[in-house]
Amino acid sequence: MNFSERSSKKELLDEDNIPLVDLVQNLKELGFINTYLGGFNITVAGLSKLLNDKTKRYHIADIGCGGGDNLIAIAKWAVKNNINVQLTGIDMKKEAIEYAVKNCAKYPNIHFIVSDYKLAQFKEPMDVIVSSLFCHHLNEQELVEQAASVRKFVSEQTISHEDLELTITASAGLCMVQPGDNLTIAYERSDEGLYKAKELGRNRGLWLSKDGWVQFPEKA
Repeated sequence: MNFSERSSKKELLDEDNIPLVDLVQNLKELGFINTYLGGFNITVAGLSKLLNDKTKRYHIADIGCGGGDNLIAIAKWAVKNNINVQLTGIDMKKEAIEYAVKNCAKYPNIHFIVSDYKLAQFKEPMDVIVSSLFCHHLNEQELVEQAASVRKFVSEQTISHEDLELTITASAGLCMVQPGDNLTIAYERSDEGLYKAKELGRNRGLWLSKDGWVQFPEKA
């Protein structure tokens, strides 16, 4: 087995014909693993730096939510820190959502949508979209498309300031972490793509392919 390159094979959980009993067992095991090996802590640590207004209700979506355990961890953190949150889980697998609804039955502020995340329709605007336990399921092209979708979404927002509605631009650089890299190297490489995108006229993104820097797809 070659660990120097990322495998493009689907995980068992991503297969279309996975038996229901295996799917449920897999979701239970993922909940256990992420609870005791710190998978949920990454998400909570990030949210704790972003969400500090205790007078506001935040709407948070978890892409590829599976059994909903990440949302439960967020809900518990919010209660502990007196943060008002509305939580939405999104997953393509109807069976996973059915399990998640039962798993999260004690949390009235958690709701679910069966959908591809790119097609999901929300009743309320999102404040934060979480994908920390989802991205590794995507291949390289799908990751680029997700980054392009996020960049496009941000670029379409407006900021209200006094009597003004301000439009914004969003530029981005995306790269893969290579064997031997540390986070500093990865950030510096992404920054290179970000500044190259700005030099091309802003409001666009670049990702580092095997052939060099390439613009994000227009239709994300």
